[in-house]
Amino acid sequence: MNIDEAVFQKIGTLFSSYQSLQVPGFAIGILNDVGELIHHAGFGQANLELLSPITKNTVFDIGSMAKQFVGFLIAILIDEGKLSPTQKLSSVFPSWPKFYDNIEIQHLLYHTSGLWNYTTLCYYIIGYHETDAPTKEEIIQILQRQPKYKFHPGSQFEYNDSNYFLLALLLERILHKPIDLIAKERIFDPLQMHQTLFRTTHAQVIPNRAASYVSYPIKFTSPYTYDRTLVKEKKFFTKISNYEHVGAEGVFSSVNDLAIWQRNLLNNILGKNPSHVLELFISPGELNSRELISYGYGIEIHESQGKSFIGHCGAFQGYTSCLLNYSTEFFSIIVLGNHLIENAWNVRDKIASILRSNENSTQKEPKLNNHEKIIPNSLSRGFIGRYQNPDTSSIISIEEICNKLCMKINSEVSKPFQYQKDGNLYFNSENWVQFSKFVKKIPKILKYHLGSKILCFERFVNESLLPEKLTEYLGEYHCEILNTSFQVRNYEGKLLLKNKNPHFCSLDLLYTPTIPDSFESYDPHPYAMFITFQREKSIEKSDRRKIISFTYRDYDGDKREEFEFKKL
Repeated sequence: MNIDEAVFQKIGTLFSSYQSLQVPGFAIGILNDVGELIHHAGFGQANLELLSPITKNTVFDIGSMAKQFVGFLIAILIDEGKLSPTQKLSSVFPSWPKFYDNIEIQHLLYHTSGLWNYTTLCYYIIGYHETDAPTKEEIIQILQRQPKYKFHPGSQFEYNDSNYFLLALLLERILHKPIDLIAKERIFDPLQMHQTLFRTTHAQVIPNRAASYVSYPIKFTSPYTYDRTLVKEKKFFTKISNYEHVGAEGVFSSVNDLAIWQRNLLNNILGKNPSHVLELFISPGELNSRELISYGYGIEIHESQGKSFIGHCGAFQGYTSCLLNYSTEFFSIIVLGNHLIENAWNVRDKIASILRSNENSTQKEPKLNNHEKIIPNSLSRGFIGRYQNPDTSSIISIEEICNKLCMKINSEVSKPFQYQKDGNLYFNSENWVQFSKFVKKIPKILKYHLGSKILCFERFVNESLLPEKLTEYLGEYHCEILNTSFQVRNYEGKLLLKNKNPHFCSLDLLYTPTIPDSFESYDPHPYAMFITFQREKSIEKSDRRKIISFTYRDYDGDKREEFEFKKL
C-alpha cells in the first residue's frame, strides 16, 4: 500500500481534540506489508500531572492483548513436545476438582472450556472494587469452588479470562518459573522488546508508563453516592490498578515494541521450528461439532467480504488497545489509549477507513434517501422510553435524536429507524419494532422482530415503590458457592445492597425499579447492574408469594443469574 504524507495529515485530524495539555490521548502506529513502522504519532498526555506527551515509546497496559503472548508461549512448548493441545488439565493440576479432568489445553486456548469467568464472578457478583484485585490464590479458590460447567468443554465458544489465567499458571507449573521471566526469556528479549513486560507486582516501576484516566472520581466510599452528571463533566481522575494476577491481562507495551511483535508475526523467528510455532498460533479452533472458531492461540482470526483480519483488542482499568493486521490489504494498525473518552478500536476503524479511501478515492459516499428520516409525531413520541426483556434483562431505549426516532440496545450506539408503517417502526422488512397494550397512548409492551425471532420487552414502571411494597425485598441474602452475603436495605425509598464483607465493595449500590421484581443501578465502573428477585413457586400467580432470593442479571448471557443469593 502506497501512503503519502497527505493521508497521514488527514489521520492526524482525527485527534484534534487531543491537542490540549489537559487531556490524555492515544499513541498510534501504521505498518506496511513487511511490518515496517511507516507512521507513528502521539496525541495528548501520558500523565496529566507531569504533562508528558505521548510518543511511540510511551508504555500502556494493553489489557486482553496479553492473551496472545500466553498463547504464543503455549505454541512454543507444544512445538518442543512439552505440551499437547489435547492434554488434560488434570495432568498438570492433579489435586483440582474432578470436573477439570474433561478440560483440555486446547479448550482453554480456544475459549471452549465451559468454565466460569473469574472476572464476572469477582467484579460483578462478589463485588471487588475496581481499584482492588483478588490475589492469584483467591482466583484459584474461586475457580475450584465452581459447582459445574456452564457448558460441556468443546461444545461452544465463550470468551473467558479464566482460560488464559489458567494457561499462564500452567506455563509456570511446567517450566518452574514465573510467567514474567518466561515471557522475557522466550519472547521479549530475543525480539528486543525492551519496553514490554508482564507486571506481576502492582508496585513495579515501569519507565515511560502512561497513567490511565476516567471521567468520574474513584472514592473509597459507597458508590451509591455517584451521580450520572459527574461523568458528563469534562474532568479526569486517575485510575490505579492493583492487579497482580496475569495471563488474561497484565502486559505493558508501547507502539514501538508492538510494531516489532507484529513484524515477527509476519516472519516468526521464535521457537525451535518457527514456521510450525506460527502455524499453531494462528490455527483456528474447532468445536466438537467440527464448526470452526474465529480464534487462534490468544488471537482473533476473521474473514469478511474476502478480507482477512488477525489481531486482538484490550480494555482494562481505563486503558484501551488494539493491534490488527489487515492481511489482505497489506497494512497493520496499532492504537493505544489511556482514557475512556473513546476506545482504541473505534479509532482504529477510523484510521483504516482513511487508508482505504486513499486506495479507493473514486468511490463516493452513498446518499441517504428522504424516506430514511422519521419525523416523530405526538403518537410516536409516546414510544420514547426504556424497555426490559424479563428473560435476558436486556434493555431497549427508544430515543429522539436530531428529530429522528432511534433505538439503542444495551450499550450499543443509537440507530435511527428507516420508516414507519401501521404504527410500527422499521429498520427493514426483517428488523422492526411493534408496540402494544397502550394506556393513555403509552405502550406497555415492545416486541422486537428479528426475522423469525421475536423478543418481548416490558416498559419501565418509572415510579418509586411504596414503603410497604419495598419492605418485602428487605433482608439478608447469601450465596453459598461464592461465600458472599448482601444486606438489602431501604435507603430513602430505594433498595440499597450492602456487602457484609467489611472490605469496600463496588456493588454496594442503590437500585431503582425497572419491571416487576427487577431493579437497576448506576455506577461508573460496572456502569449498569441489574438484579431480579425470585418468589416462592405457587400454582396461583400472586404478588403475595414471598421473596426467596435474588440474582444478578446480564444481557450478554454470561449466566451470572445461576449464582443465587437466598434470603435468610
